[in-house]
Amino acid sequence: MLQESASTEWGPVHILRNPPIAWRLYQFFLLVVCLVTVVRLLSVWRTALPFRLSKQLGNPAFIKTIERSRNSLKQWIFCTFLVWALLASTSVYNICENQLSRYNIRIWNPWALLTLADNANILTETLAVICFVFVVRWHLVTRIEYLNK
Repeated sequence: MLQESASTEWGPVHILRNPPIAWRLYQFFLLVVCLVTVVRLLSVWRTALPFRLSKQLGNPAFIKTIERSRNSLKQWIFCTFLVWALLASTSVYNICENQLSRYNIRIWNPWALLTLADNANILTETLAVICFVFVVRWHLVTRIEYLNK
């Protein structure tokens, strides 16, 4: 005979849900960033192993390889933060819109939600423009490095 449990716990933490497609794409983007980082690290280690750097002491080609890897990783770091900020601001806007559409006035002040939604929208637009400028800058830096080889 089945007995019912006297203390059944339930809460939002116990809900199984699939992450939105934007978060899954961001996780894939993070995987790509990790792979690029490993490839850059291995390309440097191929020339000189981590603790055998003295062999490459005066080698200008090795120094250029390290500088190219450093510049590339700096671009990837900045790009990762930009994509995260864009995703976070979009999520804040969607949460505000969801709360306003449900008329959740008892929990949230509607004017505060409107202000937060407007600011999240402006932040999203600003970050989209910054991402565009960043991609163009990355393209120009890559061209410069290619021409300086």
